[in-house]
Amino acid sequence: MKLQVKKKVNKKVKKSLQSMQAGMPRPAPMSPMPPFRVFRVGQVASVLDSAREPGYAGALVPFASLLAESQTAGRGQRRRCWASPAGNVYGALRLPMEAPFLGTEAAVAASCGVCLGLASLGYEPRLKWPNDVAVLAQGRFGKVCGTLLEERGDVLLAGIGVNVASCPERGVLRERTALPACSLAQALPGRPLPELGAVWEAIVNGIYAVYTDKADECGGWLALANRLLLWRGRAVELEDGPSSVAGRLSGIGPAGEIVVEQDGRQIRRLSGSLAPARGSQEEGTDSGEG
Repeated sequence: MKLQVKKKVNKKVKKSLQSMQAGMPRPAPMSPMPPFRVFRVGQVASVLDSAREPGYAGALVPFASLLAESQTAGRGQRRRCWASPAGNVYGALRLPMEAPFLGTEAAVAASCGVCLGLASLGYEPRLKWPNDVAVLAQGRFGKVCGTLLEERGDVLLAGIGVNVASCPERGVLRERTALPACSLAQALPGRPLPELGAVWEAIVNGIYAVYTDKADECGGWLALANRLLLWRGRAVELEDGPSSVAGRLSGIGPAGEIVVEQDGRQIRRLSGSLAPARGSQEEGTDSGEG
């Protein structure tokens, strides 16, 4: 089954992007825009693997995508197994091999687009560096989305999972997870959930809006990322394998790197797991600087 997601960034989408760059995200409608093809399928092992099947070779052009009902072998960062029941969004979006999706900033830029899409639906998103998105739910932030980029040959795919109707229980998450999982249903209780296709459409349009915005030499994604960064200005710990860095979260740099201030110097890292410092205010309850 094929859907269409429109691709011309209109004034309403630009207004949504500009409001997020100027301050904290504000809901703004994003009208559907021309035809990015969306292929809808039922249960698959992995939507990323399915999108690389020969049958989609000529059809999955940049910004075309595959949207699955559920997955039996979904994967997240570091190839961790990801629970994928029906009722949530599991999509694979082909990205162009162009800025801001060329280098180490790609995952951050794509996640900013996810934030833009969710904000257009009325949610309050934040970027949990490097590739997760959190939303405000019942007074605290919880992880609602993860983005995984995979490049093979000349094809770059973004695997995007969004907890819409449900989310994993805390007990099944890895130890010292920085954020609890949450769902869009928990973020705005009592409000009818958007249809899964509408959530995906908003996300694709948001990523396309980030791609087409050239506000500065880095593109508009960098200013947007720093506005959206969860825990900016707060005490954090960054663990990267056996090494760790503790300090004040300063922001994100032009290569998508995280910047932590420690004893008057800036430490920059391109990888690692970020969390509030042990003993600091309870994780997820506050976003940090605006």
